[in-house]
Amino acid sequence: MADAVTGETETADNNSTGVFIYVAILGDVDGSGKVNMLDLYNIALHYGRHAPYGSPNIANCDIDDNGVINMLDLYTAATHYGQAEP
Repeated sequence: MADAVTGETETADNNSTGVFIYVAILGDVDGSGKVNMLDLYNIALHYGRHAPYGSPNIANCDIDDNGVINMLDLYTAATHYGQAEP
């Protein structure tokens, strides 16, 4: 589910065409539908790197979207470890 952005005044034109938007479980950085060791491995592999917008493999690892892959991202994924899509 995607909520309206706070302060949004023109919601009638919020369309997206030609792109896919995938809503995943927090911590599921590879989009597999579950948070597992591969997600933790990917975050650890990119640990310390800055998350550029043009690189989804790295950007997905920046769970808190602060621009760098760090312990907070690893912690967040670890707290959701084992969760899967219904």
